[in-house]
Amino acid sequence: MIDSQVLEVWLETEGAARALVPYVRSAEPATAGWRLRLTREHRGGRSDIRQSGTVSLAAGVPRRLSSTAVGREHADRCSVEIEITEGDRTVRTYRFECPR
Repeated sequence: MIDSQVLEVWLETEGAARALVPYVRSAEPATAGWRLRLTREHRGGRSDIRQSGTVSLAAGVPRRLSSTAVGREHADRCSVEIEITEGDRTVRTYRFECPR
């Protein structure tokens, strides 16, 4: 059973397109599911991007979950939610503002 206290999730940006790249690391070996939801509110409306998958974690080793390019204007609001799961159980949900 995955203990939420041994998980660390963070976002990095990559490349000229400023792609958002989420990472996860566990202090203990585990296999986890993940769901990502990126929501961008902009002048033209709202857009949602959803991705999901499974990741095998070795103790202390960061694992990249995905990569998503997001075009942003100054007034846009953008957030990322990453849910780590084990079977049907949500282990923990992380929420971030998109980096600029």
